[in-house]
Amino acid sequence: MQYAVLSLLSVSLIFATVYEYTTEYPGIEIEADSFTGGRELLDDPEGMQYKAAPEPLDPETLADINDPSSGAEYQSPVERAISREDEESSVWPDYDWWDDVIVYPGRVGSGQDFDVDLYTNDLYAIFDTDHATLDSLIVYRSQDNGETWSIFTYGTNTDGSISNPKIRVVIDGSLNSWVVAMGIWNETGDDILWTRRCTTSGGSPTWEQVAADVGFADMDAGAGTGACVYATYVVDGTDYLRAAGNAIDGSGWVNDVNIFYGTGVTPYPAIATGAGGNISIAFITDYYTPTPQVRIKSSTNNGLSWTASEQVSNTNSPSLEDCDIAYTHGPSTQTGWITVTYEFASTDDFGYYYSTNSGSSWTFGSMFPGSGDDENHGSIRVNKIGGILTLAYNVDPGDSVMFSTAYYLDPTNFNTPVRINDFDATSFWPACACCLPAILYTNYSGNYRLMYDWFGNVGIEGGASAGPEMIRNAPNPFTATTNISFNLTQSSPVTIAIYNIAGQLVSTLANNRSFDKGSHSMQWDGQNESGIRVSSGVYFCRLSTDGICQTHRMLMVR
Repeated sequence: MQYAVLSLLSVSLIFATVYEYTTEYPGIEIEADSFTGGRELLDDPEGMQYKAAPEPLDPETLADINDPSSGAEYQSPVERAISREDEESSVWPDYDWWDDVIVYPGRVGSGQDFDVDLYTNDLYAIFDTDHATLDSLIVYRSQDNGETWSIFTYGTNTDGSISNPKIRVVIDGSLNSWVVAMGIWNETGDDILWTRRCTTSGGSPTWEQVAADVGFADMDAGAGTGACVYATYVVDGTDYLRAAGNAIDGSGWVNDVNIFYGTGVTPYPAIATGAGGNISIAFITDYYTPTPQVRIKSSTNNGLSWTASEQVSNTNSPSLEDCDIAYTHGPSTQTGWITVTYEFASTDDFGYYYSTNSGSSWTFGSMFPGSGDDENHGSIRVNKIGGILTLAYNVDPGDSVMFSTAYYLDPTNFNTPVRINDFDATSFWPACACCLPAILYTNYSGNYRLMYDWFGNVGIEGGASAGPEMIRNAPNPFTATTNISFNLTQSSPVTIAIYNIAGQLVSTLANNRSFDKGSHSMQWDGQNESGIRVSSGVYFCRLSTDGICQTHRMLMVR
């Protein structure tokens, strides 16, 4: 592929524009409603309606073990919404982390998602294939940091379509990692939300129905051992918002309860898990306000009960859409972020709210910079160990995926967003951020093929080879200094450099210096080349020798 190489200085200058705020933009969030008694009834006038969990399916009883709805009548796929963004323009300069990797060369139908197994660092990507019949929900896995991908598991609808692909990796009380894939099987008269879970070895596959008549759903996984997965969904054709949980113990999806009813619920709720039983669902409704606004429902006991909803956005802000939510996974108080698209008369703008008290109150942060046209379709995820938030959002014209990051101790200090996609990204649905500095997106000009890119990608499509693992650091995470060790199979000149998450050079430890064959170690003192201590966050150590590059992720925590 062809691509232009820009210097980091050029990148910084391009995105150094200061965003101008006006009084029409939303300001500080109101922390609570004026309602007191009876607020649960306002959220749900019919009361908290629980329903029993469907029985898990035994795949051996199915006509097709990969299709939980084998034998259902065919229903054609719902027509894809056509956005007003221009998918024929390319006004952004061509630069990114490095060449993007093709995950799947076929056609993606309605979106994509991905997650990482924190024990093995294996990546799992999910998507649907947009077939009128025999539509498939496919999971690919990478065991080499995203360089190569292969099929891991799949589900199919033998007589219809599938939508709403979601995936999470969760660890049970026996320290087993489970891959949980979610999708909506579109059937005649019924859209059924299914999950299929299996071990990371592909064993013990189990189909579990979350609910029937589902319009849209989201899913997130808890952190640590004995964790659960949680889902939120909108009942198709209604304004009912529900939530359920699954402990991966064979009980299926339980505590399925109606948590909100209100006219104007946009069918895109987002769910995030923190620690200590903290779960929050962000959604958009005009039930209390003239224009749709962001509200949040929370639970502090793993979904056994839910607080009354609170409004996050300012009542006087414009109409909102496309919200997402993420929490850190600290042992006590969690930091949270909610991103949202602001719909003004002639453009979309993209901004965020944040909380430093586990979602008890929320404050408006800022708008993110863009080209002055449409910024929308945000996706955020938090690393479950390090507390690093990764952010991706769309900018049009240009069909660009912008990437940034923040740290839980400084939740408003985002790196200057940079464009990282080599190919035009679709603006029909968002690109996905993962809890690594990485994105997954769909390339519309390449027949909606699935692409992956991450900081530290050394140019797989360009022909370079990452070679064997030969660099690491200890301790990791570290607070002041860390030892970087590497092994050479032969004597050669070596360059070792430290980069920050935005791809900027921080420090050079060795510049084409000759090393003998064998093991070596160098120390980084957490300072840049000017001798100034760097801030907490994710850094990457890159070793280059004889045309081979290896990048290693490090976390500094002060």
